[in-house]
Amino acid sequence: MLLFFRRLFKGPPVKEPSVPLGPSAVLRLQDCIVERIASELPQVWASYKLHYEHSVWQGETFEKYVSVCHAADGKVDYSPSLEVLDLLLELQKAAAGGGEAWTHLTCEFDRSGKYKFEFLYGMPPLTAKAVGFA
Repeated sequence: MLLFFRRLFKGPPVKEPSVPLGPSAVLRLQDCIVERIASELPQVWASYKLHYEHSVWQGETFEKYVSVCHAADGKVDYSPSLEVLDLLLELQKAAAGGGEAWTHLTCEFDRSGKYKFEFLYGMPPLTAKAVGFA
C-alpha cells in the first residue's frame, strides 16, 4: 500500500480499464477509486470520507453523495470527478456479481494508505430525504 501512495504523488494515475465481475474486480476497483480520489485532493489533505448513493426508486435513478476532506486546518472542499463516479458504478456492478447491488456505500481513507469500504443496502438516507421518506 505504501508503494501505492508513493506512485500516486508522482503524478496523476492512468485510468484503469473496466474490470470483470468478481471479488478480485471489487478489490481492484476499490484500489482504483482510492488512488483516483487521492490524486485529485489538494496536497494538504489528512483524511477523506465519501458517502455515495446510487439507487432506483419508482423507476427514477438517484445518484447522490457527501464528500468530506479533512486537513490539518479544517475541511477542504472536494467533489469527486466524473471518472470517480464512473468507477463507483463499475464497483456497484462488480460487487453485485449478478446478485443484489448495494444502494449506498461509505469509503474512508487516510494518507497512510489505509482504506475501508462499507457496502449498504436498502433505502439510502439522502435519497429517502429527496423522495420525502425522511
